[in-house]
Amino acid sequence: LFAAWVLLNGKKGHLDQTVYRFMSFSIVLTILGELAFTFYVSVYGISNLVGHYFKILSFFLIYLALVRASLKKPYETLFRELNESEKKFKSLFEEMTSAAALHEIICDENGKPIDYRFLDHNTAFEKLTGLKGKDLIGKSVLEVLPNTESHWINIYGQVALTDNSVHFDNYSQELKKHFEVNAYCPKHGQFVTVFNDITGKKNSEIEKDNLIGKLQKAANEIKTLRGILPICSSCKKIRDDKGYWNILEAY
Repeated sequence: LFAAWVLLNGKKGHLDQTVYRFMSFSIVLTILGELAFTFYVSVYGISNLVGHYFKILSFFLIYLALVRASLKKPYETLFRELNESEKKFKSLFEEMTSAAALHEIICDENGKPIDYRFLDHNTAFEKLTGLKGKDLIGKSVLEVLPNTESHWINIYGQVALTDNSVHFDNYSQELKKHFEVNAYCPKHGQFVTVFNDITGKKNSEIEKDNLIGKLQKAANEIKTLRGILPICSSCKKIRDDKGYWNILEAY
């Protein structure tokens, strides 16, 4: 037992300090217990009783070292770190200014995407869409928004079934809004959408295009007007750029 303690002490730097202390005390108690057994003369003697107490304490320290410190504590630490990471991720998910939602694609018997189901979403999703979480989770998009265009389902189905990511902007007739969307696949058959409302930006672009069109039309009209000659309906003379009236033939 003493040789075992020497070997254990030599590996001290490779062990957790709590494990090292428990194992060292266990060896010491085992030595004391064995010594107590050598001194007893009766199975009912105090020396025999003390020896068994030392044994019990020694085994208890081994239990603390091998089970609690080496096995249970690391798992508790691991799960605590996982829970903390989950809480951080959930907090980040909820505090996003962009809307985000997790969905599950629904296919027909031929594997063609025909619908998708809402699994989770953040607060910004409700703000941007005007939809409430209690009306979404577990339901399909065609149950909540029956007039949803098929191109949304087709795009998301491609993402969920091919594990590809897409970035696009499109108009939702159901929600009367333009959205800029990033979609990716966290798990086969599922997809996450992160999107923003760009209706104001799109309307500005449309207004800008309309204004440019009007300006181009006005410019063409001005060019046409510049080609018109001012002519006197009475004397039939033409006015030049300097304001002088000239005979038609001379002009």
